[in-house]
Order: sequence, then structure tokens, then C-alpha cells
Amino acid sequence: MEEKYRELLDSEMLKFVDRTEELYSSGSIDLDIDKHRLAYDQMAKVFHHGRPKGLSIQDKLVENTPVRIYEADGNKVNGAKAIIYMHGGGFMLGGLDSHDDVCAELASISNTRLISIGYGLFPESLPYIALMDCISVINAFSNEFREIILVGDSSGALLAANLSRKLIGNSKISVLGQVLIYPGFGGDMSRGSFLRHSEAPLLKTSELKKYREVLYSQSGSQDGRSLDVFLEGCFESLPKTVVFSAEFDPLADDGGKYCKYIRRSGGQAEWYLELGLVHGYLRARHLSKKASASFKRIAEKIVEFKG
Repeated sequence: MEEKYRELLDSEMLKFVDRTEELYSSGSIDLDIDKHRLAYDQMAKVFHHGRPKGLSIQDKLVENTPVRIYEADGNKVNGAKAIIYMHGGGFMLGGLDSHDDVCAELASISNTRLISIGYGLFPESLPYIALMDCISVINAFSNEFREIILVGDSSGALLAANLSRKLIGNSKISVLGQVLIYPGFGGDMSRGSFLRHSEAPLLKTSELKKYREVLYSQSGSQDGRSLDVFLEGCFESLPKTVVFSAEFDPLADDGGKYCKYIRRSGGQAEWYLELGLVHGYLRARHLSKKASASFKRIAEKIVEFKG
């Protein structure tokens, strides 16, 4: 970690960062994919804070994609709505278990059914196919609910943003809103926060470049960039959007830029730059007052979309 961050971060975030780097160092990206995933999953397991009581949880295959469904016991009021959650992990890592406690807490707080999608990971699957996995799952549930709230973190937030575009005009599903947590949308890595926080804790610009190089080179540049929202440049008719970015994150400026483009196109978008936090801070929500406050804001915004 660059020394300046030891002065910029408070003691709680420093402790979280140091523990994360003990479990999952930045060098993990150079491991083969199986070892890389194992390191990430073990780190996620250590930070798992358990599930709230009063939830019914079911794992199933939907259109050949694993999903985990969380629902508060006795929930009848919000049965027509669902939260759709896409996990982060750079399209290569994570799954239903890595974000299990986050999803469980959001389902409990919102008293709304939440469906976490275990979309296919690269290199076994391509990023665009992961998007198709999510669309297939949503369509499969269209007889059970007609209104959804899209939520995702990191690469999962990019999937959510793409889903919002793909579902415009869908007669079966209405997107009430999207909540995107420390997303990246394909911004210029030679400027802004990519330079200002190029050596930020837990995610460096050099790591982002490696992810892009692997995704673009092995899946083909056209397919690899097919999800980059800024490249597509379509911001009209999107649902109400709320974006949460971490201050000390190379991706920080992407969130503000995305919201600006939506507002310019006549839409509604709010951007929260969460001061003193780093990429991946959801795992620190029970360890850091700042992360806890941000998680509370995230949950409140999701609840607002319930109507």
C-alpha cells in the first residue's frame, strides 16, 4: 500500500485493508485462475458476518444458472417485487457464497425477495454471456414478479447497468431503479481518479489494466468491450439510478461521470462519493463506521425504490 494512504485512511479502514491484503494480496492476479479464485473465496469466507434470522434461503438452477433466493419469512407484501443482485469479482471471481451475507442483509432490511445470480465466469464464459445469463434468469421469473431493482457491486454493477439498458421497453419486467456500488464503466485510465488513486489499497490501476488485457485479448476486443457503458454511449430512458463510489478507488470518477451523462439525457441519477473508503468496502460494513454508514445509505436507497 502506498504510504500516503496510511495517513488518509482512519484506523478502522486501515485494519480492514491490512487484513484483506494478508488474505488476498494484489499479487493474486498473477496466479492461475483456480488458485486466484481460491484465494478470493477464502478471503470472502473470513469476512462473512453470518445471515440475519428470519430468512428463507433457497439455491436452485434457473436456465442452467445457479441462483440463491433470499426472502423474509412470512413476506407477502412485497411478493410482486424483487431485488436482483450481481456480485463483483472482475468477471473472473466470486459467486453466490462470496456475497452471501451482503445479500442476506439487504433482503432482511428491505423485506423484499432478493435473487443473487451466479452468472458464468471468465474464462469458462465470456462477459457478454454473463449478461445473457442474467437476462435469462430475470425472464424466467417474470411470471412471479413484474418489478425489479437492479443492484450490483464492481463488475456486478457494470452488469446491472447493462441490464438496465437491455430491459428498456421490456413488456414483462419493469426496472424500478438501479443501485450501483463502486462501478467501473470503461473510463479513460490515463486521467482522473485512475491517476489520482492509481496505487489505492485493494485495487490499483495496474490491476484494472491486467483484467482488461486478459478479458479483451482472450475474448476478442469487440466482445471484451461490449459491456463498456461509456463506449456504447447510450444513457437515455434509463431507470432512476443511484451510484456509490469509494473515494480512494481508481474507479471513483466513473460513477460521477455516469450519473452526469444520465442527467444530461433527461434521467434521474444520484452520485455518492463515499469519503475515506476503498474499493470492496462492503466487506467492512461491520468493521468500519464509515463503511457501515454507506451500507445503510445503500439499503435506504433500495427501500426507496420499493414504491
